Amino acid sequence: MAHSTNTTSNEKTKMATSGIREGYWFYFNDEGVDIAVNGSMWSGRETVYVNDNPVSDKREMLKVKSSHTFTHAEQAYRVSFEMDNILTGRLECSLFKNNRLIAKQEKAAFDSAKSFIKIIGVGFLFGLLIGGAALALFMQFAPA
Repeated sequence: MAHSTNTTSNEKTKMATSGIREGYWFYFNDEGVDIAVNGSMWSGRETVYVNDNPVSDKREMLKVKSSHTFTHAEQAYRVSFEMDNILTGRLECSLFKNNRLIAKQEKAAFDSAKSFIKIIGVGFLFGLLIGGAALALFMQFAPA
């Protein structure tokens, strides 16, 4: 989903938050230049938009740090991602212009490590139930 100033209020709310479905959205403005950054939690795809146009796109699945470099109006920019806490999904996004930090934002997918552990626990129990049901069916219909 591309960053756009013509989005509805519901779409803006989704992009302003971080979540498993929406991914991470970060917004910066540098002297009238709108820079939006999206990172997907599912695919690891990271996309940087300048004035609603994608300027950098790549996938980073196994790294806790990544960066994107691009130029706009003869200025060198760099966007850096750093995963601060894997349990809460806390991600820091920094914007550099000509190697100087001009803005930094941080977002988290989960409120705390406890909420992450609860989700994992529920998933584990659900998997256990499905696995148990599959085993029971297998035992019921397996040849003796």
